[in-house]
This record gives sequence, structure tokens and C-alpha cells, in this order.
Amino acid sequence: MKMMSEKIERLLEGIQSENLDELLSQFWQEIEKEGTPLIEPIDGSSHYLVTFVWKATGEHRNVVVTNYGLVSYDPKNNQMEHIPGTDVWYRSFVMPKDLRTAYNISIDDPLVSICDYRFEDLAGATFPFNFVLDPYNYSETYTIPSSLSLLGYEQTLSMLTLPGAQNDPWRQTLPTTYTSTLQMKHIPSSILEEGRDVYVYCPPGYNPNREEPYHLLVTFDGFAFKEKMHGKEMLDYLITHGEMPPVVAIMVCNPEPNSVTRMRDLACNTKFTDFIAKELIPWVQQRWRVTTSRAKTIIAGCSMGGLAASFAALSYPEIFGNVLAQSPSLWWSVNQEKNWLSTQFAERPCQDVKFYLEAGCLETAKTFQNGMNFLEACEDFKNVLLSKGYEVSYEPFAGGHDYFCWESTFTKGMSYLLQKEESIL
Repeated sequence: MKMMSEKIERLLEGIQSENLDELLSQFWQEIEKEGTPLIEPIDGSSHYLVTFVWKATGEHRNVVVTNYGLVSYDPKNNQMEHIPGTDVWYRSFVMPKDLRTAYNISIDDPLVSICDYRFEDLAGATFPFNFVLDPYNYSETYTIPSSLSLLGYEQTLSMLTLPGAQNDPWRQTLPTTYTSTLQMKHIPSSILEEGRDVYVYCPPGYNPNREEPYHLLVTFDGFAFKEKMHGKEMLDYLITHGEMPPVVAIMVCNPEPNSVTRMRDLACNTKFTDFIAKELIPWVQQRWRVTTSRAKTIIAGCSMGGLAASFAALSYPEIFGNVLAQSPSLWWSVNQEKNWLSTQFAERPCQDVKFYLEAGCLETAKTFQNGMNFLEACEDFKNVLLSKGYEVSYEPFAGGHDYFCWESTFTKGMSYLLQKEESIL
């Protein structure tokens, strides 16, 4: 299998050449014109050879390709190689043809994974990382807000979309004729002893007197669903084009702009789950024409939000008949007990709840607490659910741990969960 870019191969062959300076000049001219990373087909394969390139402006200890989900959390495994006597650093990966992900280049990386820190120490930690954009990647950039970033500050990353990746039509130029609405509301909570902001989405043509109540979708990380997954635009498109029934969507926002307070809510927090079931759901049902049927109620989330959605269905299966968990943080444990949530489901009777689970093929590196990676933990959870008799769809996708991927796969999850809703009483 081809493992080296043709451009890099030519450069390596010319290292001893008297024309090395000319070769280097030609190399960087081609890079500047064509952009990076270099994407080359592999004969007879459904994968591409993807080569990241960095132009050094001085001496570097190392250069690393890094991100949440790009091959590994461990920067030691993502180091570029330096071509001696040149300013060229490079690293090639074999990647699925339909891959989407986002990444940074890290200069003089300390080669310490963020997962080597204890999660509870992240809030006060200062990280010695020097993450920069890929200067020759001319695609749009991708921003992780501080409330979702484990580093505690906003990150901007370069985006990579391989030729076989799905296009999201709602991200194109959209008509402005949709009559949907999106409002910010504040709901007080006696359970939490503090309120929560939510975005309330009503579909095009919403009718408060509609004979049949609307489906209800509850999503966590509300701001991220709205902004990073283009929630309103996505729902508008899917509903208008008949790809899903009209829904009222409640996007539950995080209380404060940092990842630690987000974790407090979403890490199988009984009080927060009680708030969702006992305060938020009745509050919505009193104000909008939404269903009271669990068959038409979907709870969804990504990462820690996927964990919270699954825990909500465990705690209140009479309310939440459908779970859409995208790269759920099932590595999370209580007292270092591996597969904690899987164990809870294994020890309880099967309920009439449908699950759509997914994780990215790049989510294979260690995580906090017990080192179990997202892909392994998701597969384990799937197996437990199936053994108990749950209806489950498990769909690994070509990508890593980011909203750039989850936006594209959300539609598949909604389609699966709603195709047989009449089977849930």
C-alpha cells in the first residue's frame, strides 16, 4: 500500500542533489498553489493518503498534527518527520475516503496528552501548547468555544474534508423563506437552585392549535447545537424536505462558559436529569403544542451530552423513548469503575427505548479516568443494550470527536429513531 506522498518522495530523492534549493523552491510553490494537506488516492483502496506539511522558520524540537480525534490523543504518535537539511516537516496518514475532521499544528509540543491530566484539575491548569492553523489549508476554519474546549479557551482549527465525505445541503446558501422561529428562554429551577437558558425552536408553519402534537427533541450543549451544528438551518432543511416530521426542539444551554461546569451537569448528574424530566419537560408541554408520548420524544447529545442523554433514558424511560448519542463519553466512570453506565443498564430490566449510537473511527486513543477510548466504550454499550433486548443502531463514522462530523451524522440518527416510532407505546 502506498504510504508516502509523491511530492515528499521526490524531495527525499533530491536531498543529496546540487539542485536541492531549486527543488525546495519548487516544492513550496506547489504547496502554496495546491494547498494542504496533500490528498492522494491509493490504488485499489477506499482510502486516501493524507499528508500534512509544515514549513519551519527556525529550529523545532518537534511538530505535531493534533486534535481531539485525529488518529490519537497522544501527540507522541502524531509527530511529523523532518527532512534533514530542509525546512520541510511532514506526516502521512491513511484515511477513509469519506473522512471529515478538524486539526491544528502544534509547534514544539510538550508531547503530553491532555488526558494525562486529572479532569478535575483542568479548570486551573495552564497548558504549554502552541496550536496554530495549517497556513496552506485554504478551507474554512472551525472554532471550538471555550465552554466545550478542554483547554478552557476558544480554539480555532483547520478543517479537512476528503472527496467522499457527505455534503450538508443546509450549509449552502439557504433561502430565507422558512417561517421557523428560534427564541432564547430562561427556565427557573427549584431542583438545581439556579435557572438554565434554553433555545426553543418551532418548525416552519408551527400551529399551536394543530390536532396532532409535534414531536419533541431535547438536545444538550444548546449553544453548540445551534451554532456548531447549525441546528436551526439543519432542522429547517430536514423538515421542509420531508426527511423528518416537524419537531419542537429544546436546546439546553450550559450554565457557565467552561468545560468543568458543563461536566457537572452532563456527567450522569441525578439532579440535572431530574430537572430535565420534572421541570423542563412539563414547562415545555404547558407552553407549546408538543407530544406527551415517549415514542415521539427524542433526547440527543454529543460527547458528554450523549452520556447525559443515555442516562436520562435510564432514569426516565417513560418520558424518553428515543436516544441519539453521538460519540457519547461512556468512558466516564464512578470510582474508577469501567463501563459504569453500561453496568447500570445491564443490571436493570430492558425498557422500550430505541438507541442510535455512533463513534468516529479516529476516536481510538485513551481518555480520562480509565483509559477506555470512545470507540471501545460505545461498542461495549451497544453490546450490553443488545444483550438486554434493546433496539439499537450502531454506526461508526469516518471522523473524530468534533461537531464538524456530528452535524453530518445527526440526520441519520433522527431518520432511524423516527422510522418505527409507532412500535413504542
